[in-house]
Amino acid sequence: MTGAPLDPRPGWVTLPPVGADPAEWTWNRAYLLLGAARLARYRVQFADTWTYFTGGCFLAWTMLVILGR
Repeated sequence: MTGAPLDPRPGWVTLPPVGADPAEWTWNRAYLLLGAARLARYRVQFADTWTYFTGGCFLAWTMLVILGR
């Protein structure tokens, strides 16, 4: 295993406990959760993009080394 672990969850988002009073589910909480989901998706997509870019560079370098012999 290499690299840092990817935890896309923001630390500031919490869900009310199971069986919580419906008053704890406000529209502000819903907007925060939607924003957190968008942020998590963005973080994973950003990490994937750089993973693919790094892999492509490695493959190109490997081909240059093999063909350069």
